[in-house]
Amino acid sequence: MFSMLNPRGRLLVANFLPDIEDVGYMEAYMGWRLTYRTAEELYATADSIPLGETTTRRTFSDDNENIVYLEIQRA
Repeated sequence: MFSMLNPRGRLLVANFLPDIEDVGYMEAYMGWRLTYRTAEELYATADSIPLGETTTRRTFSDDNENIVYLEIQRA
């Protein structure tokens, strides 16, 4: 996905955090079998992108701390 960005383009990836309250509902009633990642694990998914190709690389979560986001901006 990163290689498709234009210069100064921004990539935003979302992932559910482990141990969220609604996991049972999502799995039992909605049939969602998700991969849960911590902020550190999501950040590590960008390890193959050379640091010199980015200007911003950070993680943050939503107000309810259910979802973690990875934001990367191309140089």
